[in-house]
Formats: sequence, structure tokens, C-alpha cells
Amino acid sequence: HAAGQHLELPEEWVFEDERAARLFAADQVASVVVDCEAGPVRLGLAGRLAGELGGTAVTLDELRADAIAGLVRDVQGTSRRAA
Repeated sequence: HAAGQHLELPEEWVFEDERAARLFAADQVASVVVDCEAGPVRLGLAGRLAGELGGTAVTLDELRADAIAGLVRDVQGTSRRAA
């Protein structure tokens, strides 16, 4: 696979994670998923999980204290407005 290309996984491999994510989303739990994938082959699971959660995915490169604090404020503000 080419660099940055996503692989497709069998649905049963991620079914339970997605089911749990939908339960959190239904309860309007604010969520942030840290994408730890690196290298030429990426599965894209963090983005997929964040989508199911209705949350945000961030990469390890984006994890700086100021960025995390801003993200938490944004997520908290969104959750409060939705409630």
C-alpha cells in the first residue's frame, strides 16, 4: 500500500467499538479520539471512531497543551449547547 493509504478492515473487527461509540454519542458524551497511527500504512480507525462518537479526532502531532486545552473548551461548549 502507498504511504498514507487506508486499509479496509472486516466489519466484525470494529463492530463492538462502533457499537459502544454510538451508545456514547446517544448519551451526548463529549469525545476526543487520539489518532496514534503512524507510518506508511494507516487503518483510519481513529477518524471512523470519532465519526461514530460525534467527536473529534486529533493526531499525536496536534497534542500540545494549548491545543488540548482549546479542544476541551470547544468540546465542552458544544456539549453544553446541545444539552
